Amino acid sequence: MRTCSFVLFLILISQFSTAQNFISKEDDLSAIDNELYYETLSEEVKNSAITIDEEDLKALDAKELKMKAIKDAQNNYQGKNSGAVWTGVATAITSPVLGLIPAGITSHAAPSNKNLRINDEELQNNYDYYMAYREEAHKIKKRRNWTAYGIGSAVWLVLAILIY
Repeated sequence: MRTCSFVLFLILISQFSTAQNFISKEDDLSAIDNELYYETLSEEVKNSAITIDEEDLKALDAKELKMKAIKDAQNNYQGKNSGAVWTGVATAITSPVLGLIPAGITSHAAPSNKNLRINDEELQNNYDYYMAYREEAHKIKKRRNWTAYGIGSAVWLVLAILIY
């Protein structure tokens, strides 16, 4: 029975990590569902009588650390000096076609370390936490830059209609 439960646990963890990779690129709500599922599964495994190898326990801890990094990035990263404002202004003044240049450049660049705002220095020195935090901050930066591009394009379109 224990072996069957352990094998089932390993299958669930492997499918969970490969299929979802903790957050869906299209839907942020699935990340919340996966997080709740993962926390419940993690607590059940840690509190059960199933014996787990140290490697498996370390893998669980690494997944928890990555989820914490994603949450922290969503709460702490503000995207200052990300270029979103200037992308929107440049797009509104010139045109959506020319606005693609600053939008593409600023979205492609990863956020600088000083803008990340990682509060815990011990976690900052953890490679897995840092990389997950930085990846989520980069997603936030991209989203803000392309939103600013969309707003600038809409402003340009309204001005073009009013002028002509």
